[in-house]
Amino acid sequence: MLVVLSGPLASGKTVLAKGIANNFNVRHVRIREAIAELAGVDGGDRAALLRAGAALEANSSGAWLADYVNGQSMLYQHIVVDAVRTQPQLRSVKGDRDTQIHITANAAVRSARYLANGLGDVHSKEAAFAHPTELGADELRTSAELVIDTSALTTDDALEIAAIFLKRLFLAIPDESE
Repeated sequence: MLVVLSGPLASGKTVLAKGIANNFNVRHVRIREAIAELAGVDGGDRAALLRAGAALEANSSGAWLADYVNGQSMLYQHIVVDAVRTQPQLRSVKGDRDTQIHITANAAVRSARYLANGLGDVHSKEAAFAHPTELGADELRTSAELVIDTSALTTDDALEIAAIFLKRLFLAIPDESE
């Protein structure tokens, strides 16, 4: 089963993914690392990742992500995907038994997080927030089974909300080994 995260930049997706991975003992697959690996670019270079991600999208309409995650699912029963950025990615990776959690926050909170986490300066933030992929990220909320607005939540609060939802979901999944 996949737990697919979506949401805009600096909304708290990676922090939540790490918490889910640790609390549920699932594999954390970071899309930025997948892009870096598949395209052979520096994972710390946001501009290079965006260009490489756009090229992967243009060549496969999101199928590259499904291929990457499917390779991981051969090794792990449950995976948290951090994070889909486009509708084609979401359609290609999310199956009937998978779930999507959309993380969001207001613009002021996201801006403060971006700067506080050392993701860049004010000028790079403006460019990052205005990127076409970023502009469409919040539209993915409409297909999510759970939406968490982290604007006024602590990390622990957001994780607790996700954990309650996922515990119910994991309990509803039949054990395929039986």
